[in-house]
Amino acid sequence: MINTEQSPYHIVKECASTRHVFQRYGLSSKNNTPLAKIDKSSFSDYDFFIDLLETYENIDENFVNIFEHYPLPILTDYLKRSHDYYLTVRLPHIEKMIVEQIKQHKEPHPILVVLKEFFKMYRADLEEHFKEEEESVFPLANHLFKLQENPLEQNSLHWIAKNKKGALDFIENHKNETSDLKEINSAFLGYNVQDKSFTGHELILKEFNDFQKDLRIHASIEDFVFGKKVHELLHTYQSRLN
Repeated sequence: MINTEQSPYHIVKECASTRHVFQRYGLSSKNNTPLAKIDKSSFSDYDFFIDLLETYENIDENFVNIFEHYPLPILTDYLKRSHDYYLTVRLPHIEKMIVEQIKQHKEPHPILVVLKEFFKMYRADLEEHFKEEEESVFPLANHLFKLQENPLEQNSLHWIAKNKKGALDFIENHKNETSDLKEINSAFLGYNVQDKSFTGHELILKEFNDFQKDLRIHASIEDFVFGKKVHELLHTYQSRLN
């Protein structure tokens, strides 16, 4: 159980995956200052940050419920921070690990070469996915929140009426997408079972599994909290959007 008297260093020591939460909020995992004494300006919302840390430590099927009371701007901030962190830190790190493993072999193992190419394609798809989401869904959420705060906000009402279809199509398609990275990981695991002589993959597999855990949290908050709020607010103003 995480409490505010613990420091980032202590929390990460107890639950290594929380390191990624601190990093995407620009905080060092080596910081020995208790959370309660860290400048609150480091967070978009302090309580949300604590709940997020708890989530990385304890994931169950109902974990997203604790995020339902947070407003759209807080959720959007988290999703955008996650996008930036994945593209600038996590994915490049995994790619670097694959490249380094290839360099260590005089004759690169076929599974590493294939994995490298698939991973490059996956990253390109993910970049496109994030870009489309940030250009369509995030602005929709922003305008819905403005309308919620000020029902007379006509500019937001007009923007929503004009652009909601593309954003809603994206949200619906996102729920039906299969994780390419999960498929790659499964294939890699299957190959490993057959080739007992190949041992240069353990750290890469661990990084894959950690990343999938992170993606699961991200996708669940996005689909079942953020997306749900967008739909609920659209329903609230539906009569004014027709």
